[in-house]
Amino acid sequence: MPAAVVTDTRAARSLARPALIVAGLIVGAAFLWLVLELTRGPDMVPRVSIANPSSIDVEVDVSSTAGSGTLGLGRLQSGTRHAYEDVIDQGARWVFTISSPAGRLARLEVDRTTLVENDWTVRLPDNLARQDEATRSRR
Repeated sequence: MPAAVVTDTRAARSLARPALIVAGLIVGAAFLWLVLELTRGPDMVPRVSIANPSSIDVEVDVSSTAGSGTLGLGRLQSGTRHAYEDVIDQGARWVFTISSPAGRLARLEVDRTTLVENDWTVRLPDNLARQDEATRSRR
């Protein structure tokens, strides 16, 4: 007669349980990482300062390239400097568009390295008032 083989299924199940728990933790961690990556917001720059030495108030917008979506930083009074907080990082090249009610006055392209070297400060041109008058006279 053949010998009977007795298998202890309880021992096999007790070994499989920790493996399933570990696999579940790995899958759960991967899912959590994916969700966090997909819901993460854009990179931010803590502060960008704009100095307006001109004699007119202007509007300042910023984008990563000319023609791409712009982020309105806001109105900047003449002779002032303002620090804009938590600005969306525009990447390697920042394009600042300066305008008045008359229209676009200037477009400044600044690379990230220059911004870092200047402590994230941009100085607008002094001649914005003349550009504003010239823009108004063309209308």
